[in-house]
Amino acid sequence: MLRNWYTMTDRQTDRQTDRQTDRQTDRQTDRQTDRQTDRQTDRQTDRQTDR
Repeated sequence: MLRNWYTMTDRQTDRQTDRQTDRQTDRQTDRQTDRQTDRQTDRQTDRQTDR
């Protein structure tokens, strides 16, 4: 019984860890795409203003 219990808690911990790293990765990716989008928008408005 104890072995089974350990493997269950291990799996839960693994899943939680996976979810956390997934969320972090998602956030980083979101930030990066946000920055890129911001830069592109800035460049476009800059060009329009220059014209």
